[in-house]
Amino acid sequence: MKIAFEAMPFQNFMIWVTELKGDEKFVPHRNCFFECIDSERWEVNEVILEEGKAGRFGLVFNQSNTAGTTGWELWTDNREAALACAQRVAERLELPLEIRS
Repeated sequence: MKIAFEAMPFQNFMIWVTELKGDEKFVPHRNCFFECIDSERWEVNEVILEEGKAGRFGLVFNQSNTAGTTGWELWTDNREAALACAQRVAERLELPLEIRS
């Protein structure tokens, strides 16, 4: 897995996690948990959602769902808070955080 933090154009930030193992049978917008039960996606999504709620962001939602990738958007203009959230996620997943912008 790889994790990255990226500023978006309109006062929001993305946390991207790519190269998810066990995600070969993942189908976006379909409840396919039991088809890819060993996917790293489920743990990653839970950690990001927990940390986003703990950071008290107005809105945290899964913006990108493709096989092997999950991308979560944090709606805030507070870059420091969003980056701190991404760093906590990376620590929990034991991954180095790439900062793209």
